[in-house]
Amino acid sequence: MKKQDKFFIHPNLGKIHGYDNLESFELDMKKWNIKQNEKIKNEEMKKIHLGRVAVDSGQLMITDPCYIKDFKDNEFTSEYKDKLDTSYSYNGSCSLTCYTKEMGGELGNGLGISFASGLGDGSYSVFAYIKDLEGWGRRVHKIEIVLIDE
Repeated sequence: MKKQDKFFIHPNLGKIHGYDNLESFELDMKKWNIKQNEKIKNEEMKKIHLGRVAVDSGQLMITDPCYIKDFKDNEFTSEYKDKLDTSYSYNGSCSLTCYTKEMGGELGNGLGISFASGLGDGSYSVFAYIKDLEGWGRRVHKIEIVLIDE
């Protein structure tokens, strides 16, 4: 064990911690400040319950409502088992959730995302994380869908 030349009080550890040089101390403080800033940012977000979404096909889809008119409501067939169907359709959605290891994926070159819904059919809670964004006001920062309660 080598002798420390200087000692600085480290606020994260709450005690005196030895550093070889000021640069090591400053680097550690920078890392600690980044963690603290992330904690503050997360505390500024408000989690709100938007509602519940019903599932009867064992899958969910995220899409822009203006694209719904282009969605092809066809039947799920297994004819695409060898060639994955990723079209913006019910068959494309089922193909991605049933035949891929990711249990979902992108539909119609980005028109939507489809994924398997937890334990299948049911009703799932949807939460929004709201954040006040400088210059924009309150905005949805992220969405959380609880598919399996822990």
